[in-house]
Amino acid sequence: MRNDKRFGLANRLGLLGATLTIAALAGCASGGHKAASQESAAAQGASEAKEEHAPAAPSALDPIKALAGTWECDFEGDGKVDCTAIYRVSANGHTVTENLFVGTPHEMVTAFHMDGTAVMATHYCAAGNQPRMRDANPGKHSFMFDFVDATNLKSPNDSHMHSLKMEIIDADHLTNTWTSFDKGQPAGEAIFKLTRKKS
Repeated sequence: MRNDKRFGLANRLGLLGATLTIAALAGCASGGHKAASQESAAAQGASEAKEEHAPAAPSALDPIKALAGTWECDFEGDGKVDCTAIYRVSANGHTVTENLFVGTPHEMVTAFHMDGTAVMATHYCAAGNQPRMRDANPGKHSFMFDFVDATNLKSPNDSHMHSLKMEIIDADHLTNTWTSFDKGQPAGEAIFKLTRKKS
């Protein structure tokens, strides 16, 4: 009887050992497969990162990118320089920023970028709101950005910049017409005539 018990115990221990061995081998195999999968995923991620960081392809943003540099502004209509604007290309060629009223407490930034075939303009206003505007059919020398939505604006009826018309006259001359809205209606225009500052 004791021999039978020992034999049964030995069988059970042997079976347990075999089971653990198979489980360990399976774990190694799955671990190796997992490691290979992780390496493959890492390689794919690196490839996608390279694609994501590719320089911007030719697009409707190019005429705005060509504005890069420092500009002198006349917005009083008297032919005098009233402010400075600086255009910069950033984000690997995917974004253009315009800094207006440079060096003053009222300095504002407008960021331009593509959204599919449309060009977007996000205006970071000195009033503290950030209207987003879109030109769905951009031209080669003119853009008409119309209000889409805004952050930090309680209602579209509140005062905000509602549209921007950009007219690129030539490589050294640009006219920007901003239209503000208040109480749901046009509240006025600010026309900036810009001339590229020569170094």
